[in-house]
Amino acid sequence: MIMGIISILIGILIFASLIFKVSFTISLIIELILSLIFIFNGMKIFKNFKSENLGYLIFGIILLFDMFNLFNFDASMGELILLFIGAQLLASGIDFFIRDFTQNHSKNTISKNEQFFELQENKQIKVSMDVDWNKCNITSHNENKIKINSKYNKSIFKQKINFTDNNFIFEEKLRINSINIPERAESFIYLPSKINAILNIHSNVSELVLDLYDINSNYTKVNAKASKLHLIPSSKIDSNIDINIQVSNLILEIPSNVFVIINFIGDLTLKELNNFTQKDDSTLVSNNFKTAKYTCKINISSEMSKISSFTS
Repeated sequence: MIMGIISILIGILIFASLIFKVSFTISLIIELILSLIFIFNGMKIFKNFKSENLGYLIFGIILLFDMFNLFNFDASMGELILLFIGAQLLASGIDFFIRDFTQNHSKNTISKNEQFFELQENKQIKVSMDVDWNKCNITSHNENKIKINSKYNKSIFKQKINFTDNNFIFEEKLRINSINIPERAESFIYLPSKINAILNIHSNVSELVLDLYDINSNYTKVNAKASKLHLIPSSKIDSNIDINIQVSNLILEIPSNVFVIINFIGDLTLKELNNFTQKDDSTLVSNNFKTAKYTCKINISSEMSKISSFTS
């Protein structure tokens, strides 16, 4: 980097002395060095656009104009200070308009999507879901079809929906090259009530409601990072649920007719399970054993998270 600046400096000195007939003094050499420093700092806008870097680039070019007296431009020290302030203000204004245009463009690319998928009678479905920065609600309805309502910004999220041979896939992922800070995508997925289902859910920095109350889901797997997860187990069948959470908030809403056994491993996790009894170091059971009709076994692996529960 330093060798590059020195090479450019020597090259400018040679060209300026031969073409512009400039006689270099100490002050001109200092001004040239300063202009190169400002220009090189300003070039960072091509990696990470910041208004101050744009201001440096503008002011560096102004110093070159002043040094070579281009367009009869010859500024005093006081005028250069004012021009530096002006360059920063100009850059801030340009930055404001670019961000405003980007936000308005993003609003114009909001997509609302509604789809339906008919199911084969008496056949188990497999549901796979992977979402980023999302507000997602999975619940049941009385129709024999899967229904999806989603709202997302197409310039920020990429969506994939597929249904083949009773395998349903739903993905809504952030685009890696997006520089915007978006509003969350919103997704509502309705599964037929009393359908036999296996679910595999991945959630990243999302708010997820997983309402399996009226769904015959005998197995569910959830991986959540930096998410809020509200889970209601099935009240229609015995079930197993595997949950892996990191830096997340898990809320268990226990149906009154479901006896819950929790096997827990993890570190730095706050547990507020007042309606449970501790059986050993890693096992807790709900207090409704005598009145429950079904059993739900929940295996939880947790790091730096919070787990709470209540009975519905």
